[in-house]
Amino acid sequence: MGNKKVTELLKHGHRVKIYQDARRRHIVAWYEKGKRKLRSRVSFDEAMREGKAALSRISSGRYGASISEQDQLIYERARDLTSGLGPLDLISAEYAQAVRELKGVPLREAVRYYNIHHGGLIRDLSFREAVEEFLTAKEAQDLSEKHLSKLGHYLHKVAGSFSLKLNSVDHSAIQSWINRLKVSQRSK
Repeated sequence: MGNKKVTELLKHGHRVKIYQDARRRHIVAWYEKGKRKLRSRVSFDEAMREGKAALSRISSGRYGASISEQDQLIYERARDLTSGLGPLDLISAEYAQAVRELKGVPLREAVRYYNIHHGGLIRDLSFREAVEEFLTAKEAQDLSEKHLSKLGHYLHKVAGSFSLKLNSVDHSAIQSWINRLKVSQRSK
């Protein structure tokens, strides 16, 4: 066979051999799912990394496709950064959807904008509850009864039209409501 040196890696009864052939290539050999696998590497260090990865895979029962060392490092870093936030694939899917919806705006910038305008928190209020809180705050400002009455009339009218939570009412819903009002175009 012409092998000069054989290095064996052993783990949980599994074995990976690394040897140098006549052309000075480093051959990594092991059995996976009953079939012999061979990989050729130029340097012993590369062969050793390949052998350790194969040994880890077969000793743990993970026989999937092998990934590069760099991809493995990227995966491990991503897993560490997202620890406790949920499964990495779901985090990735949510991130990708957010990026698509932001249409070029960096996610970090969108979060910064959100935190500035909402303090990081949006209370779960109904439209009616928000109107009541707003009117209570206006009453404390010592405004005229006429102004408060008019404000209350219009705001209760709006609140009666939206049974949604306040944070789910968007511009198009409000514009649609305004368009249905029986008032002059100037008032819209």
